[in-house]
Amino acid sequence: ISSAEFILRMIGKGCHVASPHEGVDPVIMAAMMIMAGQTIVSRKINPLDPAVLSFCTVRGGTASNIIPEEVRLTGSIRALNPEKREKLAKALDQVARGVARIGGGTCRLTVKKEYPSVFNHPELVAEFKESATKIVAIDKVIDMQAPSMTGEDVAYFHQKVPGVHWLLGTANSALGFTHPLHSPVFDFNEEAMPLGAAIHACCAVDFLSNRRENPLSLNLYNLS
Repeated sequence: ISSAEFILRMIGKGCHVASPHEGVDPVIMAAMMIMAGQTIVSRKINPLDPAVLSFCTVRGGTASNIIPEEVRLTGSIRALNPEKREKLAKALDQVARGVARIGGGTCRLTVKKEYPSVFNHPELVAEFKESATKIVAIDKVIDMQAPSMTGEDVAYFHQKVPGVHWLLGTANSALGFTHPLHSPVFDFNEEAMPLGAAIHACCAVDFLSNRRENPLSLNLYNLS
C-alpha cells in the first residue's frame, strides 16, 4: 500500500481560559478537524478503493487554565497507489483550511515519509509457495485475498529488483499470543522464528537452483 505520515498544526491565539473571547481556540479547531477528517475517505474516495486516513496523536497546551496557541495532530494516509494517496493529502489540506477559517485561525500541513506500494513478483511468488510447502503444510501457505493497508519500506527494494514480501504467522491463542500489531500488549511466539528461518533458507537454496534451469528475464537474476 502507498502510505505517508502527516503533521497538521491547527494554529490559534493563546489566552487565559477565563477570557476565551480574547483568543482563538485551536483545541476546538483540532476537535472539529478530527471529526471533519472522517468524511474525507467516505466522501472523496470511491467506496471500492481501499483508503485510510487516521489521526493518531493530539498534542497541545501546557496548563489547565491556558488556551494554547497551537494543537498538533499527526497521523497517516494510505491508499493503493501514490495518486490516490496524493488525493487524500490534498483533501486533508482543503478540509483543514476550511476548519481553520471557521475557527478564526490558520493551519499548516506537512506530509512526510512517503512509502510506495509493495508489489510481489508473480513468478517469484509461485517459487516461494513451492519452497514454503517443503517446510509447512500446503494449507498453511495462504494467499492474501485483499491488499493490506500496512506500509513497508521493502517497497523501495522492489522498485529496484523483483521480490516477495511475505508474513510469518506468530499468533498462538493457547499461549496467549493474540494481540494485533502495535497493540500496547503485543507479543509474539518466538517458537515460530526457527520456522521462518527454515523457510528463508529453503527459498534461497531453491532460488539459486532454479536460476540454473529457469532464469528470470532480468539479468540480475541470470545467475550461472
